[in-house]
Amino acid sequence: MQAQALYLTRREAASGAAVLTVDLPSGPSAVRIPPVRNGRLLKVGTEHGDVYFRVRVFRTVGARVRQVLLALVCLPAFLLGPLMIINGAATPPDPTAIPKCQGIAMDPGDICEITTYMGNTKTVNDYGYAAMAAKAQAGTGSLRGFGVGITIAEAVIGAGTAAVYLRRRNRPISLSAVPVATSSA
Repeated sequence: MQAQALYLTRREAASGAAVLTVDLPSGPSAVRIPPVRNGRLLKVGTEHGDVYFRVRVFRTVGARVRQVLLALVCLPAFLLGPLMIINGAATPPDPTAIPKCQGIAMDPGDICEITTYMGNTKTVNDYGYAAMAAKAQAGTGSLRGFGVGITIAEAVIGAGTAAVYLRRRNRPISLSAVPVATSSA
């Protein structure tokens, strides 16, 4: 099934008021185009068989800029989940690892003082060797879980989007053609 390209402006595609003259095996014919999206398949039945047209909507500069910006925002999100899983799988938590306090290895009798600021409030927390070891173990595992969650969400969203896109794209819209009278002078 070879489909010819049928180019429409955004207004013609959205309104459904476009009547276009297309070349069919039986000669030029007028076809009324319903409201249609870019990429949809239109089928015109003739006595010589069905003729298919693929709708192509001219994109504006603003639409192209939006698509590029969306890609720049979404690409890091799609890379983040798998990279977090790979990072978590490459560095599994070591239960015998020595905990660190601000990058310095701790001894069993040491206390780590962590100061946090929230607005004008200053909070000082003291953590012992065992508490810091537990924090290190919990932190690594939670990042891996976060990466798995992002990757699963990406897979579900991607599969759903592909299914909807393919379902819409593959079902042609049937149209009727009216022969156009040619003037012979």
